[in-house]
Parts: sequence; structure tokens; C-alpha cells
Amino acid sequence: MPHYLTMPACLLLLGASLVAGAAQAFDHERYTTLARSGLGDISALIKNRPVDHQRLHATLDAMLALGVEGCRSFLGHPAAHRTLLELVLAESATMTRLSKSEISEQWYRGDLPKEHGIDIVELDHFGDISINYMDSIVHPAAAQILLREYQATGSLFSLKAARHELKEAIEHVDRLKPATGNRGKTNSLD
Repeated sequence: MPHYLTMPACLLLLGASLVAGAAQAFDHERYTTLARSGLGDISALIKNRPVDHQRLHATLDAMLALGVEGCRSFLGHPAAHRTLLELVLAESATMTRLSKSEISEQWYRGDLPKEHGIDIVELDHFGDISINYMDSIVHPAAAQILLREYQATGSLFSLKAARHELKEAIEHVDRLKPATGNRGKTNSLD
């Protein structure tokens, strides 16, 4: 390391490189591509255009699977909130079977993590890497739930809420993107 770097600066660089290494294990590009595909399909549904619902569900399933894979890869990282990640991984298989109110209470309000001694409301929603990994699972699961509700009721509100979930998912995974100079740039999500 250059001699002009102070010890705190060296530690900061080391920490940034560790986080970037963990983030590289997450397939950001594939996840984002899937999310944008889902956004396109949901936007088409909002405009009353035909969409292959099975393909849309498969897209959301693939996003959820990538989120699980990313969570698992980050689990061993020193910055990981291990208990939170283990909980979200344990619940990921059944998360899409929850109702809209159940997922809201358990994961958005944070009741389930709180039962395990974790107050996610106190964590930095976009700054905590573990929250970003958690939400790479929670948001596509919520979108699945909302899409099922739309299919059962025809609710345009549910479709718009599902679209919002995918936009949120992209925002979270963008924070997991390796530092390549693209960090901080905004993406069009519509």
C-alpha cells in the first residue's frame, strides 16, 4: 500500500474490497435482466396487453433463486448479519405462499426478524448489505403474492404494487453491484 495512506484509510479500502468480492458472487446482471423483464410484463398487463403468466411467474421464481444464491454466498462474509440471512434463507421456500398482509407484517414491518432478536427497522434500509440481500428475496416473493392477487381479483392496484416491488428489488441489488464506476448512476425503471 502507498505510504501516504493512513491506517483508517487502509482499513476502509480493505473493507471495500471484501464487500466488492462478496458482491461479485451475486449475479447482479442476471437478476436485473430478470427484474426488467418482469417489469415489462407487468407494464403490459397494466396496459391490458396479453402476457404469458407462467413465464412471468418463472421470472419471479428465478429472481428469488438468485437472491437465495446471493444470500448464501454472502453468509460467510464478516460484514454479514448472519442471523438475519439465515432466517430469510430458512423462510425463502415458503415466502411466496404468504398473504399480502403476512409478508407485510413479517418482513416489511419486521415482526419475524424481531422474534429472533433482530430489529430490521433499526438497520440502514439501503446501506446495510444484509438488508439488500434480504430484499433480493423478499421483493420478488411479494411480487409473486401480488401477481396471484391480481389473477384472482383483477386488481390494478395489485399489479402496480407488484411493479413497485420489482423496482425496489432493482434498487437493492444495485447496491450490491461491484464497484466498477457505475455505482451511483440511476437506472430508468419504467
